[in-house]
Amino acid sequence: MKGGAPSGAAGRVLVLGEESRIILPIIRSLGRRRVEVHLGWCPPQELALRSRYLAEVHELGTFEDAIRSPDRLVALLSGTQFDLVVPATEPAVLALETNRARLEQLAPVPWLSERALAVAFDKAESGALAEAVGVPVPAGSLLDTEREIGDVAGLSFPVIVKPVRSVDVGGEHYKRFVESADDLGQLRRLVASMTHDGGRVLVQEHVPGHGVGVEVLADRGEILVAFSHRRLHETSGFGSTLRESAPLRPELLSAAAAMTAALDHTGVAMFEFRVDPDSGRWVFLEVNMRFWGSLPLSVASGVDFPWYLHELLVAGRRSFRRGYETGVRSRDLLNDVRWVWRSVRRTRPGVGDGWRINPVGNVRVVRDSLRALFDHSDMWAWDDLGPGLAEFGQLLRSVPSALTKT
Repeated sequence: MKGGAPSGAAGRVLVLGEESRIILPIIRSLGRRRVEVHLGWCPPQELALRSRYLAEVHELGTFEDAIRSPDRLVALLSGTQFDLVVPATEPAVLALETNRARLEQLAPVPWLSERALAVAFDKAESGALAEAVGVPVPAGSLLDTEREIGDVAGLSFPVIVKPVRSVDVGGEHYKRFVESADDLGQLRRLVASMTHDGGRVLVQEHVPGHGVGVEVLADRGEILVAFSHRRLHETSGFGSTLRESAPLRPELLSAAAAMTAALDHTGVAMFEFRVDPDSGRWVFLEVNMRFWGSLPLSVASGVDFPWYLHELLVAGRRSFRRGYETGVRSRDLLNDVRWVWRSVRRTRPGVGDGWRINPVGNVRVVRDSLRALFDHSDMWAWDDLGPGLAEFGQLLRSVPSALTKT
């Protein structure tokens, strides 16, 4: 528990989630505006717990506990009045939505429609939505077993292998990562591994280029605010470790708008695209119907999505600043150090470790590393030093051993 509630707080919000690069900008955004921010489902090692803007931390058990029985959360919401409950990560969304019947009357939550919920947790559903509104997707096939691999014979290697559901809270580890197969033998092993428990996989063509995100705040299917970023250092499981704010591409914004309207979505979302700068081709990859890992960059560039969501859902406000600064960079420092080391050493990823990285020349790796002194850090803020100092301490302690292992 913490006792940092601001004097004369302007409301109270409960944030639910376990990933600091997502929950920390939410805590800071609302805390700076004197909102009393509470936190739950966050393990003790997370850097966000060091924030001076965090008023109180609640012990609510695990996501798996909550899916089976949300009694602790029910007790908290019954005994404390919150203006808004924000599920910040996929497991938090799933835990709330699973128990919607018991929780819906206890506190305001940005609930997903039935269609949006299906799209949020099923890559095949999100691809089908995109195709239905005329948005291009990579060529590929949906497989239930390794025996169906013949259906993708028309694709050339490498191919991308995606679990249809990336979140599985039934076991100890709930995150399933996107993989890449360079030959038929590797493809067979990956598909067999991903489908052994009844899961399905998408095998898709590899589209050259880089990842581009379009993030939005919407109200009943209408986009109120939009932002875009380009991934500079990418991984297959942990998003980008270095990314840059970019101008909105009209064709990508139109694609995001079409899907948002089809879902009649209210809340935030991040649409991920792959863009080939050489050919100009682009495709839709997936959508997150909640806050995203590069959220610190959005806020640093002038688009304060956490506060805008609060104002939309609590105050009914629909008019927000639309412009933002482009060329701003933000990095996930600890993971970016690992990305740089793996890039320099050309380390191959292990199956299921989420560390397939985008190829970048050594000259640019060095240039990107030297810019670290001038880029924004996901954890660092002069008015909230705790998380950044804790991250630096972790870096000093972990880098020697981490570098010898990767």
